[in-house]
Amino acid sequence: MKNCIFCGSDGKLSNEHIFPAWLQAHLGIEKEKLEIAFYSEDPQTVRSLVYGSHLNGHVCQNCNNGWMSQLELAASPLLKEMLEGRVSRILTDDEIHSLGLWIFKTALTLHNANPYPQVIPEHHYHLAFERKAPAHCWISIAHLKDPLVQPAWIQDQNWLGAQLHFSGDELREKLKQTYRIIFGFGYFAARIIYFPLNLRLFPLEEGVQFIHPRYRNTPILWPPSRSVEDLWDLNSGMRILPPFSQLSIPSEELTDYE
Repeated sequence: MKNCIFCGSDGKLSNEHIFPAWLQAHLGIEKEKLEIAFYSEDPQTVRSLVYGSHLNGHVCQNCNNGWMSQLELAASPLLKEMLEGRVSRILTDDEIHSLGLWIFKTALTLHNANPYPQVIPEHHYHLAFERKAPAHCWISIAHLKDPLVQPAWIQDQNWLGAQLHFSGDELREKLKQTYRIIFGFGYFAARIIYFPLNLRLFPLEEGVQFIHPRYRNTPILWPPSRSVEDLWDLNSGMRILPPFSQLSIPSEELTDYE
């Protein structure tokens, strides 16, 4: 028997919905067809199923029915409003905390169950179990100009300007240490960036709000004043700057996710 990807226990495993049952019911997509395509240097892999059977069987019953269920309960009311574009206010600290952890958990569960290269370090799953996010991790949200009818997602490890710093095998090996996962439904989009390289990332896009880490007492307004066109805007909007650039947020100005 395999161990749980989150807590590491060898307890009985369950089938965790990648996109939670409440979300599928809210969108009415339980029986809608889902095709997962993987494009790389290798041949394309396609997996065809319906949303209701898109499951992750590597989560134990205690995690599924415990902290993960509690997190869904805490985050779902806000997410329902956000995906419909019904929220028009500043989010509370509790809402931002629940939303950030839900995004992190969902990205990990989604990644683990799909035919992509498994690039997320194992300890990131254990951190989610402990209600934490790793260092060098950025979580952001955006409002989509046109709503998605069905959930969609992108996984990538390419960064604009990476070839200015690395090349050949070193470039490939360095990029393997990073990941970017984007997903969205309705008017709501979320992005996880993990970039532990000793280089600076510069956000090019407008309308994207970082909810982890963030400045102390910085308000998060939903929807933001500017929307993004689609998920691809979130996929290509981060550039690696030359090492001499001094663009960073002072660490004393940031709050911990815990």
